[in-house]
Amino acid sequence: MAPSERAKRCIRAVEEGSVSAQATLGAFYLEGIDGLEENRFKGATLLREAGDLGHANAQACLGTCCAYGAGVEQNDVQAVAWWRKAPDQGDISAQFRVSEAYGRGEFSMKKNLPL
Repeated sequence: MAPSERAKRCIRAVEEGSVSAQATLGAFYLEGIDGLEENRFKGATLLREAGDLGHANAQACLGTCCAYGAGVEQNDVQAVAWWRKAPDQGDISAQFRVSEAYGRGEFSMKKNLPL
């Protein structure tokens, strides 16, 4: 399977230093899309690097990877830590995920019901 043109452009952009392209490429590898063979470890690694640089979507995606053990060791604490970083960068979906986890008592979080 050959990489699609979109994947090739993304790879070039990563080589030129685009953090956004790095997060996108990480997602491509996680899912094995756009002609790239699924490689969850590589995908999670790219997301971690982009997340460390403050990319909100990468942080939110990496939280999900940690929650379910996709490309990384399953780790509830790390999942929540990444999900909590993302809203500070403007990703409200991660904020929703944290509140949902509290409400359901998921990922080692104590259930927090409204009074």
